[in-house]
Amino acid sequence: MEAKDYLKNGISGQFSIVNFPCDQQPLTIAPDIPVTEAIATMNQAGSSYVLVLEQQQLVGIFTERDVVKVAAAGMVHSGVAIGDVMTQELITLPIIPTPDIVLVESRLRQYQIRHLPLMDEQGQVVGVVTPHTMAAILSAIVTKVEDLQQKLTQKEGELVAANQRWQQEVAVNQQFEEELGENEHAWQLSQERLESILASLEAVVWSFDPSIDKLLYLNSATEQVYGRSMTEFFGNLRLWQSVVHPEDIETYELADQTLLSTGAKDIDYRILRPDGAVIWIRHRAHLLKDANNTPSRIYNIAIDITQLKQVEENLKATLVEKEVLLKEIHHRVKNNLQIVSGLLHLQSLTVDEPQTRRHLSEARHRLEAMALIHKKLYGASVIGNLDVVDYIQNLAVNLLVAYQVTSDRIQLHTTIEPIPLSIDQAIPCGLIINELVSNSLKYGFPNGRSGEIHIQLRRNGDGEVELIVRDNGVGLPEELDWRNTQSLGLSLVYDLATEQLDGSMFLDKSEGTAFRIVFSTATILEAIGQQSWLPGY
Repeated sequence: MEAKDYLKNGISGQFSIVNFPCDQQPLTIAPDIPVTEAIATMNQAGSSYVLVLEQQQLVGIFTERDVVKVAAAGMVHSGVAIGDVMTQELITLPIIPTPDIVLVESRLRQYQIRHLPLMDEQGQVVGVVTPHTMAAILSAIVTKVEDLQQKLTQKEGELVAANQRWQQEVAVNQQFEEELGENEHAWQLSQERLESILASLEAVVWSFDPSIDKLLYLNSATEQVYGRSMTEFFGNLRLWQSVVHPEDIETYELADQTLLSTGAKDIDYRILRPDGAVIWIRHRAHLLKDANNTPSRIYNIAIDITQLKQVEENLKATLVEKEVLLKEIHHRVKNNLQIVSGLLHLQSLTVDEPQTRRHLSEARHRLEAMALIHKKLYGASVIGNLDVVDYIQNLAVNLLVAYQVTSDRIQLHTTIEPIPLSIDQAIPCGLIINELVSNSLKYGFPNGRSGEIHIQLRRNGDGEVELIVRDNGVGLPEELDWRNTQSLGLSLVYDLATEQLDGSMFLDKSEGTAFRIVFSTATILEAIGQQSWLPGY
């Protein structure tokens, strides 16, 4: 096989796109997902895109360019779905027959896109070509070209040695010269293709040989991103660090140390352009070592993420504003509930009929159970993060105080797991505990009888949540149908357990009275995802 054919096969075969790393586990979302959640997912994963799937089928792609457009249009809020703002035409590439790098580069340039999903025969996504994928492929091509240069140098030495030893064999020398010419032509062709691909990227790509302190390659995107010519960087290797923002120098130097110790670095930092502009850069580098474990190559890629950072800052500011508003809502709801509770207390003081006074007192306890939740949410360090352990313990203790029960007569035991409950879950649980503990205190221990009340919140073996309230008192009357009773308290408990918690309720009368409410974890997650600005009401 001649050198020309070898190089040709190398580019079309070994440089096939399937032989190089692509994003084989891309982020995916549904088209009805809000734009804010999609952007947050991209930021968390450090991804420049996310695929939009509907019923396992690819229907679109949402990229950082879409993020910028959506932000500029003021559409970054939870009311806008991702399917409403996709602007990039869906362009894909089948992997059968196997596409090579030239075809992929041509497709990217033709449609002016940066992300290209690869599809199998069944129409399923098997990977995504991204700027990072292209950078990895181009780095491999650069390595291939450098290897070819070394082989070319070796071949030249062989030709010189052959001329010295076999001056009479002109034909042999001529053959070597022809091969040399073909190799040079092939190398030039590869160089031109590489430059064409790199020129189409918006990212800065460069390679560096630390053993001789030399910049080996740099593409033309440097002028667009750094605002400086390629000649400046070739002439001053310290310029890469000189342009770093003074506040980010320490981060930059630590990343260089990480590169030497781990072989990779991935950091965001700011640079200063000659025109005074401050640009955010995402810089990734990979270090290669030779057989002697000596650093031989450093491949770099830098992307301008200034607009993405601006969108991120705007999102953070919006989030802070909404958290302040939500805290204020919890505070006002808590105050209003306490005002209503106080009015009921004042009203009860004017009522002589004992049953009416008792009903007013029970209504106050229910209001105070709900007000306590808003008080805890308002005081939480993380908005919406309810400390369920502290809430249930405070609620139970407040009931003992309200019914003037001392701990030497009725002992309270709580075993609460820190299960994350939304406010839509916590309010029904709090009201259930209020009703059942109140019933135990009023009817379970007559004539000064002593005993115990236990409250448990836990996960069972099936992953469901169990709320158990039990006592060792006299128990319920045998003739009482607790599922169909005239008692407002038990009716309220049953409705809260089966309708609001979408769970099941069980009664055990073997030792006193024990109510067990079971509801699924999926219900909790769904409730958390559907919280409104005034959850629970």
